[in-house]
Amino acid sequence: DHFRKIQRKWADVMKHNAWAVQYLSNHDSARQVSCYGCDSEEFRSDSAKLLAALIHTTPGTPFIYQGEEIGMVNVKYDTIDDYNCCYTCGDYHAMIKNGVSPKEAIDTLAPKSRDNARTPYQWDASPNAGFSTGTSWLKVNPKYTQINLEADLASEDSIFKFYQEL
Repeated sequence: DHFRKIQRKWADVMKHNAWAVQYLSNHDSARQVSCYGCDSEEFRSDSAKLLAALIHTTPGTPFIYQGEEIGMVNVKYDTIDDYNCCYTCGDYHAMIKNGVSPKEAIDTLAPKSRDNARTPYQWDASPNAGFSTGTSWLKVNPKYTQINLEADLASEDSIFKFYQEL
């Protein structure tokens, strides 16, 4: 009941005095499908579409962060050497110093790393996901061969086309 009162008050204030901004992801957060949905092969597309519908049907201006429109997911590198986020690396080394195994440290930190949102855009299944012929600041997400714009546009279940419809 308390939550509903707060929600109504917020909606009333927004209706009369402001315009909302709707977003679920940004350059410092986990990918929305991995964070709020289910990024398994079976449910990734449905989760991405549900989250898209949420931010596009709520009053305000929706902001789409790069990769949401194709359902990009969190990355999990095997070694800390592949991470660039200062918080992830710092926390990892602190955990190791306190006796945590490297695998457990990566498993704990990977879902929250800012690097999840900073991996190169996955254009296609070519080397480096079609992002660059050079070396990017972060390795591409290993799932780029399945999750990329080219594959999504060719799919009957296209997340990108769903965004366009919204």
